[in-house]
Amino acid sequence: MSRLSLVLFVLLMSSFYSLAQTPAGKKPATAKPTAAPQKSKAQPAKKPVTPVKTDKLYQLDGTTIIRGTIFKVTEDSVSYYTVGTKRIKKTVAKAKLSKIVYANGTTKIIEQPVVQKEEVVKQEQPAAVIETVEKTEEPVKQDPVLDEIVLKTGDVISGRITSQQKSKVGFRPASDPESGAEQFVTTSKIWKLRYGATAQEVILNPVKEKKEPVAKTQKVKTPKEPKPVRETSSAERIYKPFKVDVTLGYPQMLDSDGDFNWGFVLSVEPKYNITDNIAAGLKIEAAGFVSSEIDYGVSGLLLMSSYMATGEYQFGTKKVRPFVGIAAGLFQPKLYLMADDEETVSVTMDNIFGFAPRAGVQLGHFRIAAEFNLAKDSKNDINYNYFSIKTGATIGGGKKRR
Repeated sequence: MSRLSLVLFVLLMSSFYSLAQTPAGKKPATAKPTAAPQKSKAQPAKKPVTPVKTDKLYQLDGTTIIRGTIFKVTEDSVSYYTVGTKRIKKTVAKAKLSKIVYANGTTKIIEQPVVQKEEVVKQEQPAAVIETVEKTEEPVKQDPVLDEIVLKTGDVISGRITSQQKSKVGFRPASDPESGAEQFVTTSKIWKLRYGATAQEVILNPVKEKKEPVAKTQKVKTPKEPKPVRETSSAERIYKPFKVDVTLGYPQMLDSDGDFNWGFVLSVEPKYNITDNIAAGLKIEAAGFVSSEIDYGVSGLLLMSSYMATGEYQFGTKKVRPFVGIAAGLFQPKLYLMADDEETVSVTMDNIFGFAPRAGVQLGHFRIAAEFNLAKDSKNDINYNYFSIKTGATIGGGKKRR
C-alpha cells in the first residue's frame, strides 16, 4: 500500500506542476487516459531441427560427394541407399572414389592402384646403307622379220622380198636380208608369198593340195557283249499284279468208310500279287462225291462247297516256279439222296471251318497242284476230309513287257 500511495502522490504533483506552467486563457490539456498495456500470449518455442547424418562418398575429383546410407562394401564396389529412403539401391565402383566418410565420423581412404607407365626406349639403329647397282641393260638384238617364198614343189625360201614383177620376184637371202645381193625367182615356179611383217599371204599360182590316200582299215568284228542280267528291285515288278486261277481235278474222300469214293472238283481263285513271289486271294470251290448205293435202293451225291482265303509263295521269277500255300475258311456240305423211284431228297449240314495246305508248280500260265482239304463236323463226329489233284490255267498275272 505504501508503494501505491507513493505513486499516486507523484502523479498529483506532476499534474499541479503542469497547470502552473500553462498560460492564462488556455485550457489545460486534459490528459488522455492511457490504455493499460495488454499482455501478449506466450508462443510455443520452436524445436531445433537436427540435421540428418548420412555417409559421404568422395569421388576422385575431391568435389563431388555422394550422400546416402552405405549397407555393403566389397573389394570392387560400394552399395548404398539414397538419402531419405531404403528402397532405392545404388552401387558405385571403388575405382571412382577417393575416400568414404561414415555418419559417425569414421573416414576410410581408398587407395587406387598406381599404374606405372613403362617407357619404351627405342634404340636407334643405324640405317643400313643399301647400295644399288644400276645395271645397264644391253639392247637385245632382235632377229629381223623374214619373208617366205613358197614354191610349187613345197620348198620355202626365206629372206626379204624386195620386188615383185610379172615374170620374176626379187629377194635378199636370209643371211643378209638388209644389204645382201638381190636374187630372183621365176614367178611360174612360185606358189605363194608370205610377208613376215604383216603376216599377209599372196597366192600367185594356185596349187591343188594332194590329199594323202587314206589306208583302208579292215573292219574288226567286235564280240557281242552278253546282255546284262536285269536286276529288279523291290519297287520294280516283273509280273502283273492281278490273276485268276481256274482249275479242274479229281478229289478222293478220306475216312468215308467207303460210302463216297470218287467225284470231281472245280475251283476258281482270283488273286493279287503283293510281290513277284507272294500272292493272296480267295478260293471258291465245289467238290462232288458220288456213291453208287448208300442203302438198299438209295444212292447219294455229297457236294462240298468252300469259300476260303488263300496265301501262296512262288519260288523264283523264271517261267517254271514251284509254289506252296494254304487256304482257310468255311466248308458247306450238302447231301442229295436218290431212290429207285427217282425221288430226290436234299439234306443241308451245318457250315464247318477248315483249312487246306497245298503245293504245286506254275509253268507259265499252266498250273498243277495237290491239295489236302481238312474239315470235321465235331458236333456230329463226321469227317469231310478229302485230297484233290487239280490242273488248269492262269488268266493274267504274266510278265510285264519291257
